[in-house]
Amino acid sequence: MHAGIAVAPDGNVYVADALANDIVKIDPSGKKTRVGSGFLRPHAVAIDAAGNVYVADAGHSMVKKVAPSGAVSVLGSGFALPYGIAVGANDAVYVADYGRGAIFEITHGGKRIRALGSGFRHPAGVAVASDGDVYVADTGNHAVKKFSP
Repeated sequence: MHAGIAVAPDGNVYVADALANDIVKIDPSGKKTRVGSGFLRPHAVAIDAAGNVYVADAGHSMVKKVAPSGAVSVLGSGFALPYGIAVGANDAVYVADYGRGAIFEITHGGKRIRALGSGFRHPAGVAVASDGDVYVADTGNHAVKKFSP
């Protein structure tokens, strides 16, 4: 089951496969390569300008970062069910935590994690616009919500 997908500026496509516990990179020629390892039910991926891949690792209740070298590190933990992820300005990472009904912002290399907004019920997706506004797919409320952090 493919759960999340992101396209990098270089044209590579990254797919989170929650059933296979994999992140797969598909280059423009169609060649597939596994990215990182140690994921359990990854639900979403996002890419920053430097080529780092961020993974909403729902099975481990974590957000992981895969560097271009392939090294995997934990950016944040203690989430209930991280289902959506996006990268915004200054490489802030936004996480839609379906299980907690919250959107979290991780800044400065994971050194600060804070909840943003309120009133979410089962947020499953998150995206950041070029102006910094954050959009949330709030599935429990059957709505798309926007807020400015």
